[in-house]
Amino acid sequence: MRMRVSAKDILGYGLMWAIVVVIVLWADGSAEEHRQQQPITSFDIVVDDAGTEALIDAAYIEEWLVLHDMHPVGRMMADVDLARLEQVLAEHSAVLAANAYMTYDGRLVVTVSQRRAVARLRIDGYDMYVAADGYLFPATDGYRLSLPVITGEYTPLFKADYVGYHANSADEMLSDIDDRLLDIERRRVELLEKREDIDAALRRVEKEGVERGVFTSGDEYRGRVEMLKERKAMARRVHAEAEREIDVALRALEDERLQATLEVEHLRTTIADFDYLVAFVDYVCNDPFWRAEVVQIVISGGGDTPLQIAIVPRSGNFIVDMGHAEALEGKLATLSTFYERTLSNVGWDTYKHISLRYDNQVVCR
Repeated sequence: MRMRVSAKDILGYGLMWAIVVVIVLWADGSAEEHRQQQPITSFDIVVDDAGTEALIDAAYIEEWLVLHDMHPVGRMMADVDLARLEQVLAEHSAVLAANAYMTYDGRLVVTVSQRRAVARLRIDGYDMYVAADGYLFPATDGYRLSLPVITGEYTPLFKADYVGYHANSADEMLSDIDDRLLDIERRRVELLEKREDIDAALRRVEKEGVERGVFTSGDEYRGRVEMLKERKAMARRVHAEAEREIDVALRALEDERLQATLEVEHLRTTIADFDYLVAFVDYVCNDPFWRAEVVQIVISGGGDTPLQIAIVPRSGNFIVDMGHAEALEGKLATLSTFYERTLSNVGWDTYKHISLRYDNQVVCR
C-alpha cells in the first residue's frame, strides 16, 4: 500500500529543514564570533617521556615557538593556526610528531612525541645523533645524552650537515643514476634505429641491377655492371664500418649501464649496512646490561667492502671484534656467555682482543 504525501507534509518537512539550516548557520556564526572574542586562556604542553634519552621538554617547546613567533599565549583563538603550529613543531629535528587542539573555553593543548636517540655518530667531520628509526640530526642543539658513541674510518652517504632519514640520503644520487640509465637506454635505441637504417640502405643497394637496353652496346653494359659492382662493394664497406662503430658504441653503453647498476648496488648495500648498524645500536640501548656495557662502537668499511663493527666495552681492557654487520644480536649473546663462563674465571684483563667474527666462536689474544 503506497503512502500518500500531502502538500501539508511537504511544507512541514521543508520548514523543518529550513529551521535546521538556520540553526546550523547561527551556531557556526556564533562559534566564529566566540573564536574572535575568546583569548587563549591556558597553554598546556605534553611531551612523551623518553627517560634518559629525552631530547626536549615543555620549556624547550615554548622556546621553539617563541623563536618562530608561534607562541599562542596572549592571542585570540581565531589567530592561532593549529595546522601551522603543528608544522612548526614538526620542523624541530627532535620532534617525531605533534598534535594541537583547542577547547571552547580557550584552552590550547599540544602533545609532542619525540625521537629516541640511540647513538652519537662522531667520525671525521661528523657529529650527529642517530635515532632508533634511522633519523639523523645534529648534536649541536644543546643535547647531552649518555649514549654509545660511533667512531671509526667510515664515509657515510650523507653529508655532515644532513638532517633526515639516512635511507633517504641517497635519493638524489639514485635519482641521478636513474636519469643516466634512461639516457643510456635512449642512446641505445637511437643506435639500434641507426643500425636498421643502414641495413635498409644496404638492402636497397643490393637489390639494384642493370638493365640492358636494345640499343645498349656490350661495352657500355659491361661498364654499367662494373660500376654497380663497385657501388655495391663501397656500400658494403661503408655498412661494415658503420656496423663496427655501432657495435663499439653499444658495448660502451653496456659498460656505462653496468657501472650505473654497480653504483646502485653500492648505494643500496651502504644503506643496508647502516640499517644493520642502527638496529644493532637500538638493540644495545634497549638492553639494560649492554646499554651500560657498550661505551663505543667502532665501524670501518662499508659500500665496496662489508661494514665491520667492533665494540669497546666498559668492563676490562679489550676490544671486541663483531665482524660483519649481520647477526649481531646472536654475537652479543655469545659474548655474554663468554663473560660468564670465561672472563669471570680467567680475569677481565687477560685478553686485549676478542673476536666474534665467526658464528659461535670466540677467538682471543
